Amino acid sequence: MKNLGLALFCIALLAAAPGVVRADTFVDWTLSGNFSDGGALSGTFTLDASTGVITAVNITTTAGSVLGGFNYTTLNTTATYGTTFLDFASGVSPLQILEISIGALSASGGTDTVFTTVSNCPGNGPLGGCSDELMTTATLGSNGCVNDGSKNVRCLLSGAILSGVVEGGTTGGGDNNGGGGNTGVPEPSTLLLSALGLGGLALKRFYS
Repeated sequence: MKNLGLALFCIALLAAAPGVVRADTFVDWTLSGNFSDGGALSGTFTLDASTGVITAVNITTTAGSVLGGFNYTTLNTTATYGTTFLDFASGVSPLQILEISIGALSASGGTDTVFTTVSNCPGNGPLGGCSDELMTTATLGSNGCVNDGSKNVRCLLSGAILSGVVEGGTTGGGDNNGGGGNTGVPEPSTLLLSALGLGGLALKRFYS
């Protein structure tokens, strides 16, 4: 019985040593800004930094002089991340689409650049495209920017903000939980093996 307790304790130590924590790859992003027609934008989404898949979409735009408002959610929206852009398309025809031109999103979160070109949008925006919201009745101009005389498109004004926080951790440029770096989460198998080890140690002491 002494040998059994000691063996369980040693197995737990060896198993726990290489993998006590698991780093999260999910980053929660918050987006806000104002449109050229007086409407506004605010909301959140989650990006899996390892796969580029967007989940947990909840972004609301409010009505302005050009377009009505819309609530983009996981249930009614197809979300796409392409390293230089974010697209959120409603599933109702005519489609209402939110297009955000960005810098590549960091797996560490932090603040990302939102490119806005209100002087040329709608119209021929710079390489990289525009940030705007539109109905699918709008037509595309040069470099993917919308050009239909503002009839069905509104542009995002400069000053838009996109910031991310790693789930269970911190942003790349700040800390929301008072700590530094990612907060590790013990794996269930590690917890089980640790419990076995402690039990073995208890048995060893009991039968000593």
